Amino acid sequence: MRALIVDDEPLARRRLRRMLGSIADVQVVGEAIDGLHAIAQIRALRPDLVFLDVQMPGADGFDVLAAVGHDRIPAVIFVTAFDAHAMKAFDVYAVDYLLKPFSPGRLQKSLERCCGLLQRHASDSGMSALAEDVHRQRPLQRLVAPDRGRLVVIDTRDVIWVESAGHYVIVAIASGRTFLMRGSLERLTRRLDAALFIRIHRRWLIRVDAVREFEPTSHGDYRVRLVSGRRLPVSRRYAAALIERLSD
Repeated sequence: MRALIVDDEPLARRRLRRMLGSIADVQVVGEAIDGLHAIAQIRALRPDLVFLDVQMPGADGFDVLAAVGHDRIPAVIFVTAFDAHAMKAFDVYAVDYLLKPFSPGRLQKSLERCCGLLQRHASDSGMSALAEDVHRQRPLQRLVAPDRGRLVVIDTRDVIWVESAGHYVIVAIASGRTFLMRGSLERLTRRLDAALFIRIHRRWLIRVDAVREFEPTSHGDYRVRLVSGRRLPVSRRYAAALIERLSD
């Protein structure tokens, strides 16, 4: 794999280049020191893989991908010191997300995954097929939520319900705590494991195995009672799918 390293920190670029130097299947073809430089290097070098920092001067990692264009983006592994961008990273089809400082073993696992995906789609035109494959394969396993000046990592298996709140979502977990996260319910619905979660309303998403009761209301709609005791409305458009999932 021909790889491009994009990071505004010289020490980080040198460390990653050194780690990649011991891996026979990877050739580092270039480096970029900021977002604008990265856009030019991706277009000129056409690498198979980009190790892309998120926060950089000029243009961040997401700006780089938007500027290059979906059909010309190589495989992307985000490399950053900030876990808060993980959900958005996978929403733009990142193959993986490495949180600094990462070990050589973690890097090797990420490369093995990337190599497998590239081989699978070697005959496809552009990166669109690989991107869709990544999107299907990687349901979110954790969320990162701000909490009183720090970041809290939430295992998605602990999530009971999620409520839409404008440009934010409210995430409730099994302990009874709730967290406010920036993002849309539509995007989170796409990224959570469809085997565990289901949409029940334009405002609500729930974990299926958290349902304890399902009942009609006087208005022709329905509602559920969750294991936490919370009762939530179920729209008629989602009711049949929920009943089927509960029956399963």
